[in-house]
Amino acid sequence: MLTQKVIGYKSECTTLITSKDDCYAGIFCSGKQFLGAGLSPDGKNFTHISQPFSLQSGYWKGIRTGIFCYGNNGEAQFDFFRQRIEESK
Repeated sequence: MLTQKVIGYKSECTTLITSKDDCYAGIFCSGKQFLGAGLSPDGKNFTHISQPFSLQSGYWKGIRTGIFCYGNNGEAQFDFFRQRIEESK
């Protein structure tokens, strides 16, 4: 798992993931709530995972976003992770 502290009031995160064998890989956001999305199983179709949503800070690490991979056997390749930040409130 790799995480990045969210900066600003609005942001959008994007990643490109390729995985194989027995693992779970995806992107997540955490604050007082945890939201995550795993990889589309066919390896071909892109799925928009969510409408915009608000995260609430409150825990000692604040709001974070990141990527993850776990499982018994397998691997994931993350080609990029982009966090676009909107400056205004």
